[in-house]
Amino acid sequence: MGSTAHVVVIVDRPDRAVELMRVATATIASLERRWSRFLPDSDISRINAHPDVPVQVHGSTVELVGRSVDAWSQTGGVFNPTVGTSLVAAGYDRPFAELAPLTIGNRLPAPSPAGVEIHQVSQTVMVPSGTTLDLGGIGKGAAADHTVGVLLAAGARAALVNLGGDLRAEGECPDNGWEVILDCPGSPETRTIRIAAGAVCTSSITKRRWQTIDGERHHIIEPDSGTSTASDLCTATVVGAEAAQCEVLATSAVALGRHDGHDLLERHHTSGLLVDHGGDVHDVGTIGDFR
Repeated sequence: MGSTAHVVVIVDRPDRAVELMRVATATIASLERRWSRFLPDSDISRINAHPDVPVQVHGSTVELVGRSVDAWSQTGGVFNPTVGTSLVAAGYDRPFAELAPLTIGNRLPAPSPAGVEIHQVSQTVMVPSGTTLDLGGIGKGAAADHTVGVLLAAGARAALVNLGGDLRAEGECPDNGWEVILDCPGSPETRTIRIAAGAVCTSSITKRRWQTIDGERHHIIEPDSGTSTASDLCTATVVGAEAAQCEVLATSAVALGRHDGHDLLERHHTSGLLVDHGGDVHDVGTIGDFR
């Protein structure tokens, strides 16, 4: 997933911890093999490689593509799972670590995901010609949610999974809760919260950036124009129940900017932090025990 994974489990016996870490590693790897657009045999790559043809995929892929299309509706089109078309045109056509130092970056608007056909019974997904799915704005959060569920079912008393800044925790938390340090780039202050359970997800434009002949780009795309967003925010953190939903809202908030991003989080009854390019931190609601 192009990220670092952190997994914490609380168990009754120390020997169970090693076993559960193997379970977590296998689970995360299997989800990446299904959902990455950079692996040629993944479900997403097979869907993208066969437009106008129903492609049979794993049930979890059908569910996640459906959630992605729903998120497009819920955010008024700000979140769009078909921005893969725009990302490829902008030069992000391979894993980030393999991008050339300087690439051609075109602007290609993302098509509407309304044309994506999802069939639960046959477990197939079909995209129209010219459409490329990319689950980068929801996949890590969904993987964190799923992995925590697998760990609890396998016997963990509590589990925390953090995939590249998209975190989910459930179960019998440590005394005083899980302590999470929030990303506030450019700010002189450090924010830390404690949660008993739930999700904390951060979206940022400070890391996945690359140079094109027309200037620097980043991975959060404005679907209508096909170019990187130019909002006044560099990061957004959202706290809620599920990491998949929080990741969608964090990504959308960064794209919208401080004021519209604030309104989006309030409409979805979630809390968070918005950090602008000057390092100023703006709270949305009450997101936990700050210190």
